[in-house]
Amino acid sequence: MRIRPGLAAVMTFAATAAAMTVADPALALNQKTCQVKYDGVDRDCITQTLDLAGSNVFHIGTTGAPTDQAWLLIVTDVHNGKVVVTERIWNNANVWRTNVYSDYTAYASCNRPCPGLTLYFANG
Repeated sequence: MRIRPGLAAVMTFAATAAAMTVADPALALNQKTCQVKYDGVDRDCITQTLDLAGSNVFHIGTTGAPTDQAWLLIVTDVHNGKVVVTERIWNNANVWRTNVYSDYTAYASCNRPCPGLTLYFANG
């Protein structure tokens, strides 16, 4: 069976990309999100558990954070219940932590409704 040179190049590129994705956990970014509902009542959201397998870094960013009130960010280790982040934040968050080796959830809580506040919780 003869493979045309163009097809061989595409197959080689695809195989290399697949191997790199498996070999480098940083390329397989894991992200969990949550958003405060737009119902005018809800004041909080919590992400699903973020598994940090292959990484010891997490990042939390937000969009839609209120500009007229502070809100609370809490990150908890799901295995022992230890809180690793407690920060009162104005506007959007940009929080990084290193030397973290467990599974975590991120929780956003406002003093009054804050519809649209969205947490993006990722390893790396």
